[in-house]
Amino acid sequence: MSTVRLDARAAARLAERMFVFRGMTPAEGREVADHLVGANLAGHDSHGYVRVIRYWYAVEDGGIVPRTDGAALLDTGPLLLVDAQQGPGQWVTARWTERAIGRAKAHGLALLALRRSAHLGRVGHYAEMAADAGLVSMHWVNVAGSTLVAPFGGTERMLSTAPVSVGVPRARPGATGDDRFAGGEHVILDFATALVAEGKLLVAAKKRATMPFDALIAPDGTTSGDPAVLYGATVHDEAPDNTVGPGAIMAFGGLLAGGHKGSGLAAMCELLGGVLTGTGISTDDGPVRNGMLSVLIDPARLDPAGTFDAGVARFVDGLRASRPMPGVESVMVAGDPERRARAQRRRDGFPMPSAAWAEIAALARRAGTPDTEIDATVRGHDA
Repeated sequence: MSTVRLDARAAARLAERMFVFRGMTPAEGREVADHLVGANLAGHDSHGYVRVIRYWYAVEDGGIVPRTDGAALLDTGPLLLVDAQQGPGQWVTARWTERAIGRAKAHGLALLALRRSAHLGRVGHYAEMAADAGLVSMHWVNVAGSTLVAPFGGTERMLSTAPVSVGVPRARPGATGDDRFAGGEHVILDFATALVAEGKLLVAAKKRATMPFDALIAPDGTTSGDPAVLYGATVHDEAPDNTVGPGAIMAFGGLLAGGHKGSGLAAMCELLGGVLTGTGISTDDGPVRNGMLSVLIDPARLDPAGTFDAGVARFVDGLRASRPMPGVESVMVAGDPERRARAQRRRDGFPMPSAAWAEIAALARRAGTPDTEIDATVRGHDA
C-alpha cells in the first residue's frame, strides 16, 4: 500500500488549524498537533498523525472536551492529584507535568496522579520532559473504558494497552548549569504492555495490511495478525471502531514462556494508573479516558558525591560498546531508536498511509483549509 511523506512543520500547522476549527484554543491545538507530529518523528506512528482522524470525531462525541486545563483536587507539597476533565490529553498532561517538574525541583520528589484525561499521546514525551529538566521519572498509564487486551491464558478482553515509561536523564557532554540536561541523550523506556499498541493496528488497517506477526487472539484461541480481529467490519472505515471486533490483542510475550510478564505489568498499570488515580479500570463504562501515575525524582538530592551523571554515561556507553549479535549493527539503549528516527524523518518527512492522508485532507477541507496549504504538506510519495 502506498504512503505519502509529510513535512513535520506543515503537518503540525495543518492539524493545529483543524483542532482549532473543532473548538480547541490555539494553544491546545498547537500542543496536541506538535505532540502528534513529534510521535511520528520519533518513529512511533501509532501515536502520531493517524490519530488526527480519531481526535476530530472524539471532539464531536465528547471523548475530548476542549478548553480545559484540568483542576487540582489535591495540591500539597510534592503531591498533585488532578482531574483532567476529559480535556485534550497532550495539553492537560504537559501542563501538569511541568508543575510536577517544579515540585520535584523544590522537594526532591513529586507525585502526579492524573485522572480522566482524553488520550494523552506518547507517554515517553513526558519522560523526556522530566529528563530535560534533569529528573528521573516513572509513568504508569491505563485506559479506562477500553478493553482491548486479553490477560495471559485468556481470550476475553479485560485489559487496556496500558503503557509504561521510565526516563533517566543524561547530561550533554561538557555542558554545565541548570540546562545541561536539555536535549541530552536520555534513556527513555516507553512501551505498551500489549504485544502491539492499538495505534499500530490502526496504521495497518489504514494500509489495508496485516501485522507482520500474530498479535491478536480470537475467541477460540487462534492467533492472527489481521486488524479485523479487533475492528470487525469497521476495519476500513474512516475511524475504525475497536470495540466491535470479536478478538483481543495479546499482552506482550504472547503465548511464549514468560508471556505472563506483559499481562502482569498491564495489571499494575490498571491498579496504579487507574484505581489509585481514581480514573477507573478498563472494564468500566463511560468515555475512554487515561489515568497516569507519575513519580519524578531529582537525582541530585541522592547524589552528594556528584557521581550520577558519570555513572549513567559509563553504563550507557558500556552497553553500546558491547558485542552485537550476528546481523545486528550495534547494541542500542532505550531512546536510541527515537533519536535515529528523528534525524532521518526531519530530513525526509514522515510516512503516512495514503488512505489515512486522503481522509485527513478531506477533513482539513471541511475546516476551510485551502488546497494549496494541504498540498504543501506533502513532501513526496512512496510506492
